[in-house]
Formats: sequence, structure tokens, C-alpha cells
Amino acid sequence: DPNYVYATAYGSFYRSTNAGETWAQITSGLIACNRMVLGVSPDEPNAVFCLLTGGSAIFHGIFKSTNSGLNFTRITP
Repeated sequence: DPNYVYATAYGSFYRSTNAGETWAQITSGLIACNRMVLGVSPDEPNAVFCLLTGGSAIFHGIFKSTNSGLNFTRITP
């Protein structure tokens, strides 16, 4: 769905459901971090992945959303 757009900034995750006209910060299931990398599955468009780090060598885990980034669950120890 081209209306769903995702972004990260300053360790926060944002989601738009109207092609970027408005944005909401999503925190459900995510933890505080310094850096965040996101990816969307081409085979499973509702699946959004976030890798969270706390800086140079601190790995906080990989988190997955199955509902287009509305909330996340940690999938790594």
C-alpha cells in the first residue's frame, strides 16, 4: 500500500498512513535507542523490521511488526 510510509529519526520510529501527509511516532513494543534501521518485507508488506542499537557496539535487538508498524515484538534475544 503506497499510503504507508516509514521513517526513523533520532532513535524513534514514525509511520504515515496517508503517503506522508501526517506522521505518528510509534513506541509500542520498541525500546529506547540511539540508532534504528528499518526494513519492509517485499513478500510480506505488513511486516516491518527494526534493528536497534545503543551506539558504537551496543546491540538492542531486532524487532518485527506484522501490522504495518503499529506495534512491534522483539524477535532476537
